[in-house]
Amino acid sequence: MKETMTRRKRVTEAVNHRIPDRMPIDLGMHTSTGISAFAYWELREYLGLETDNVEIHDCVQVLARVEQDILEKFHCDCILLKPKPKNPYKWNPRGKYKFVARNEYRPVRNEKNEWIVTQGEHSMKMPEGGFFFDGKWLSHEDVWDEGYFEEIVTEAERIYKETDYFTLYVGGASAHFSDGPDYLMKLISEPEEITKQCEQSHEWNMKSTGEIINKCKNYIVDNKLSNSYVFVCFDRDVFRRGQKPPLDYIKLMEKLVHINGVQEVNKIEAIEQIEDWFLLDSTGICNYLGITEKNIKGATGEDKLKHLFKKANKVYVKGKNMDAGRFISSLDLNLLIGNIKAEIKKIDEIILSFSQLQ
Repeated sequence: MKETMTRRKRVTEAVNHRIPDRMPIDLGMHTSTGISAFAYWELREYLGLETDNVEIHDCVQVLARVEQDILEKFHCDCILLKPKPKNPYKWNPRGKYKFVARNEYRPVRNEKNEWIVTQGEHSMKMPEGGFFFDGKWLSHEDVWDEGYFEEIVTEAERIYKETDYFTLYVGGASAHFSDGPDYLMKLISEPEEITKQCEQSHEWNMKSTGEIINKCKNYIVDNKLSNSYVFVCFDRDVFRRGQKPPLDYIKLMEKLVHINGVQEVNKIEAIEQIEDWFLLDSTGICNYLGITEKNIKGATGEDKLKHLFKKANKVYVKGKNMDAGRFISSLDLNLLIGNIKAEIKKIDEIILSFSQLQ
């Protein structure tokens, strides 16, 4: 197939739901699309390419930085955005495999011939003959260290100006609830402390996300796409029934609108819960579960879904991934959208306005 687009244009078209000249290809821009350093070493050797400087950029999963000679050979369109290490450390885990990594990354062998990496009181290990580390997820770079962050900005600018690869920023602005036993017990015993932690995390994320958009937006996305529309989605019952809601969404929206690059902030409010939207297609849910049920019991949408899942000998846990892709694909989305037009009206308007710009 004849290629008529640059790499960056091809991916940008795809992520904006337009048809590119061919399917974009990514190998290693994100850790989820990465390649084991061991497999990458073998690939380079097989292709007759040098293997002296295979770099590990993810020291837990032991993923390799995919160099441009490989990206070009396999017609890849994306490239990793991460500064190369200064004064790299050379590591030979076994046999012919020799890698380079950040100088802070120094695995050592124990008496069982396992590789151990420590950071303070935490550690992770790779068993003899293994390919990645287990244990505490240890990162050896501070993505919010001012010097390191400036290196990221410089690398983003280089990729944008010197290549036509598409890239994205990974890391820094994220937060989540833990399913660890200590955290879950603290939810019960010290809810005020958890609330405080969530508020601090939120403040940090707002600040860091603003810095990313302000410093990198011109190099990571096309200027025409740099204005972002943010949608805050929530179940109304959390705020109507809870004595102390976990989040002040009005305050959240006020803060979001001040982030550089954010054009508009809107809310999508499920009445009362998102499960009520799912239940608009109860037939699809029953087909997914392999059951027949006409009398769906429960006071809330969540209760009703739990009732249906229980009948199918399954457990519904709100917010957990329970084969979500197959669950959503079993629903008649046209039916759902047709019944919640008022709630998602703003999304339709924004999508329409973008389509008219093309």
